[in-house]
Amino acid sequence: MNEFEDIHALADGQIEGEAKAAAAARILSDEAARAEYETVVLLRSTLVRTCEPIPNPEGWKDVRERLGAIDRTRRAEVFVGRNAWALCAIFFALIVSAAFFNRATGRNKLYTGDVARIMSSMVPMPLGTTSEVEERVQSTLGTVPFRVPAESLRTTGFSKGYLDGNNAIMVNFVDSRGPSFLLIIENQHEVEGLRQDPNELGYSIGKLNGINAISWDCHGRICILVGERDFDDLQLVASQIRASD
Repeated sequence: MNEFEDIHALADGQIEGEAKAAAAARILSDEAARAEYETVVLLRSTLVRTCEPIPNPEGWKDVRERLGAIDRTRRAEVFVGRNAWALCAIFFALIVSAAFFNRATGRNKLYTGDVARIMSSMVPMPLGTTSEVEERVQSTLGTVPFRVPAESLRTTGFSKGYLDGNNAIMVNFVDSRGPSFLLIIENQHEVEGLRQDPNELGYSIGKLNGINAISWDCHGRICILVGERDFDDLQLVASQIRASD
């Protein structure tokens, strides 16, 4: 602590009352205190006499605010640098906790961007016969109510991919109305942008990337049928693909 703090405060005019009287009395009785007081007063008068006043108070205010912001940024950088590992651990714990919460509550929702990620991860597999396609679906996703009605649909492609570690498959079809494809993804229950169809229980309808789509939940997996046709026709195709649950 500065032993002349009260003397400096007196010279700066920052004390009043009994504290001011005590500091003044000290100057009279203490030679060192008196020398300190005279030095401070001389320094202040010299600064006032030689330093020009600030021509732009508003500009000076901006400079002070900027200096204050720089100082706060520096302190934040020091804090982050000293605690980087702890902060990373906290963020990691939050991410893991959120993932477990989503799995525990069953709120697994497929977003529009997820569809693009799935498609980019897809790897074409040998097509084979209709029964072989059905067998591949079962071996990849477990027991899934799925069939290919050979009398109305023809499979033109089979691909496998992943979404955050969950298996996904895509089966391409073609019929007299044109192509369509079916996505089946594990651990998903709903799709962003698709709403429950009030006229058809068990189906949700909407658009994916501007193309009509319908979806239905299948024992913890989401099935999405996409094709350039009306919803009634998509539901007809879905009813042919969808074996009894």
